[in-house]
Amino acid sequence: MSDKIEIEKGNDYFGRFEPVEVLIWLDGPRTFTLLDQDGLLCMAHWLQEIDNHWYYAVVPITDEILKKLSSGEQSLLDVLHQPRVYLVAVDEQFQVQAVSLVPFEQLPQDALPERGTMLRRELEPFFRLRSIGVEIKPGDIPAPKGFDGYGSIIDILGDDAMISVDFGSDDQTSVRSCKFSDELWETYGEMFHYQQRVQVFGVISGPKDPITVLEIGFPENIGQTVKTTS
Repeated sequence: MSDKIEIEKGNDYFGRFEPVEVLIWLDGPRTFTLLDQDGLLCMAHWLQEIDNHWYYAVVPITDEILKKLSSGEQSLLDVLHQPRVYLVAVDEQFQVQAVSLVPFEQLPQDALPERGTMLRRELEPFFRLRSIGVEIKPGDIPAPKGFDGYGSIIDILGDDAMISVDFGSDDQTSVRSCKFSDELWETYGEMFHYQQRVQVFGVISGPKDPITVLEIGFPENIGQTVKTTS
């Protein structure tokens, strides 16, 4: 992948990269849950092996998402398809060699699960849609949804590591709560002020749930929040 945009993280961002629960095992843990450095639940999925290194896509999840994945209500690709994904490389001793946050589109698309691939094969023949609505269609469930939008801060709740952002336009208002991990709040909390314009990258578990923030950009200096490599 050339000319990619990535945000580098410390190799200990996911601790020792130890599974909490192995969901798929094939000559090693291929899909599993784990915790990030703030103790938040994540899912890792094996993508490919290059030069004796295993590459995993890692995304934040919730217990509800894990339940839907395990019951066949969501596919592996549904869960992985978030605006930004952690790409983790481990060596033959399963030691982390690199962690970076990249746009979903920059993952090796041919290494991702095919649309409709469930956690276990036996779930696929019994997969049924239990929701209704114009956005619901076979093999394409809208939740969890990735989020990428601009808005203005209208409230700052430091004790809860949360801000409220108005993502609306002149004819439509959409105020959403945006929840931060402890690490991200330490990075950005003191930088926020009322009516500040921000770009929020995150994931939404449900229509009334807060946006789980993965990264924040500021329109006046957003180019400084990412690093371009070739």
